Amino acid sequence: EARLTQDLSRLQEAQIRLRWGGESCDLLLRAIASSGCATALRSIDLRRSKMNEPVVGQLAAVLGECKALTQLDLSCNFIGPEGAKRLAGALKACEALSHLRLAVNGIGDEGASEIAGVIGSCPALSHVDL
Repeated sequence: EARLTQDLSRLQEAQIRLRWGGESCDLLLRAIASSGCATALRSIDLRRSKMNEPVVGQLAAVLGECKALTQLDLSCNFIGPEGAKRLAGALKACEALSHLRLAVNGIGDEGASEIAGVIGSCPALSHVDL
């Protein structure tokens, strides 16, 4: 874990397309958080990574530190309405976010409403794909 944390210290963009879950997901998210790179991340692409609601909860904790994040692509996952709620709370901290992609996640009207409720907290947000 220490080696991974050190390797991530200069990370600015993350494109991860693998099946998340279990210890590997927990390890990666903890490493991002403890390396300090979350504050410098500008783009996160986790589309089609089979992300579910519990993983969104872990990601939400990291997103709270992503002040420079401009693009977040979580399309084609299994986030659901509860995951959208968790995500909405975390997005308030992403003031630089300009592109948000959440299509094909089964968030429904309830999840879409939660996301819509935080749009005003993201002044740079110009593209939303639900």
